Amino acid sequence: PDPTLLARGLAVISLLVDSEGTAMQDGAQEVRVPEMAVKGLELCAKFTDAHAQLAPYAIRCLMHTCYRHGANKYMLCVEVDGLRTLVRSLALLPQVMDLQLNGLGLIYDCLQDVPGTQMKLLR
Repeated sequence: PDPTLLARGLAVISLLVDSEGTAMQDGAQEVRVPEMAVKGLELCAKFTDAHAQLAPYAIRCLMHTCYRHGANKYMLCVEVDGLRTLVRSLALLPQVMDLQLNGLGLIYDCLQDVPGTQMKLLR
C-alpha cells in the first residue's frame, strides 16, 4: 500500500492538535483519530517501506492527540488495543531515535493514567 495520503493527513492532524490544544484533541476523539492511526500502523506493519514512511507520522499524531487527554488514551489503550501495535511499530524501527522517544513517552503516559493498561499490554 501507498501510505503517503494517510501520512500527510496524520501530519496535518498533529500540527492542528499541537497548535490548538484540547479543542482539537476533543475533535480527534469524535472522528476516532487514534483508531485510524493504529489501523494504519497495523496495515503497514506487513510492508517495511510503507511502515517506515507512515510510522513517524502516526506515532507523532498519537502522541499529540492522546497526551493528557483521557478519552483518547482510553480509545488507544483499551478500545483498539493500540499499545500492542505501538510496541510492534517501535520494534520495527529501532534506529529512529525521535520515533522511539515519542512512542515510549506515549506508552509511559498511557501506563500512568489508563486503568488496566498494564495488564492489557502484558498479554
